[in-house]
Amino acid sequence: MEHLSILTVKTRLREIREMHYALSRMQDRNGQWDWFLEKEMVELMTFIANEKVRLAGRTGLRTYIKRLLSSILTLDRQKRKEGAA
Repeated sequence: MEHLSILTVKTRLREIREMHYALSRMQDRNGQWDWFLEKEMVELMTFIANEKVRLAGRTGLRTYIKRLLSSILTLDRQKRKEGAA
C-alpha cells in the first residue's frame, strides 16, 4: 500500500463502509460474513494514521530547515551590510 495516496485510501475506505452497511441490512447478524470487510477497514485506517504521522513529521522537518536557513541568510546579510559600512 506504500504507493497509494491518502485520498485514494480514504475513497476505498468509504466504498468498503458503504458495502458493509448495505450487506448488514441483508445478512444475518451472526458476525460471520463481515470479518474480511472489517479487517480491510482496520488496515486502511491504520495506513491513513501512519501516513498522517509520516507527513506531519516531514512537514515539521521542512519547517525547521526553512527556519534555520532563513536565520543563516539573515546573519549573512547583516555581516555584509556591516562590512560595507
